[in-house]
Amino acid sequence: MYTPLKAGVVLSWLYAVKQTGYMVNSIIFSFSSENKTSLSPTRSEPSRRAVAVVFPAYNEEGLMETHLAEMWRYCLSLSTGHCWSLLIVNDGSTDRTGEVADRFAAGRENVRVVHHKSNRGLSEALRSAFAALEDDWVITMDADLSYDPTHIERMLAVAEQTGAAIVLASPYMTGGEVSNVPWIRHALSRLANVYLAGKLDGRLHTFTSVMRVYRRDALKWLDGRTTSGDVNFQILAEALRRGAKIVEVPAHLHWRSRSRRTSPARIGHRIGEVLRFARQLSHD
Repeated sequence: MYTPLKAGVVLSWLYAVKQTGYMVNSIIFSFSSENKTSLSPTRSEPSRRAVAVVFPAYNEEGLMETHLAEMWRYCLSLSTGHCWSLLIVNDGSTDRTGEVADRFAAGRENVRVVHHKSNRGLSEALRSAFAALEDDWVITMDADLSYDPTHIERMLAVAEQTGAAIVLASPYMTGGEVSNVPWIRHALSRLANVYLAGKLDGRLHTFTSVMRVYRRDALKWLDGRTTSGDVNFQILAEALRRGAKIVEVPAHLHWRSRSRRTSPARIGHRIGEVLRFARQLSHD
């Protein structure tokens, strides 16, 4: 899990909000309502669509190598209908995360690394990735693999079958599941998502999951817009404003480790982001 600041208090109002699992009874609906790098886009054959997986990471050296290898093996095991690439964003880690990422990328043509000189947070890590990619589909996930890589094939298939702009992994819809998450983090995450769902009359169930599939043009909607605030919320808000198709897929959030901690400042910041997003939903 991407948790840049460490301290140990009552864990997360909403920061625990990034998790899921699966099954394919998806609910589909439509609403009417700086790091810029010189990385070249993944090149795909005309008959094969380019898919990039984004791994934002901060101080993850203990997990990175094993999890990167697991995820990459899974992607390469999938059908040959796609050209796969991996973009790791080292968000100013103070441990050896950057070294591990560079070593993993060495000799692998379709694995690349972006380094931030300082810790800028999850949203900025994702923005750096989005600015560096021109693939047909972009998949974002946590480096701790709280969503198992097997979600990728199912979510991508739904994206392609439905033409959705965004596919969300949803542990809180029917068929979703949460396991091994500390009860307080689970409860606060659930509370946040129920609160946000109420703003849309229950048409969406999970707003906070990092595990997503984006159609390329959906990421372009942020061009020229504000670069502050939670990028995951901003993309959802813009999709809703445009009446774009958003699809939820039941997902299984499973923490492989329960040792994550979040500072009071981070909790407060996250609460503020959710409340701002809720106001946007109310106005749309």
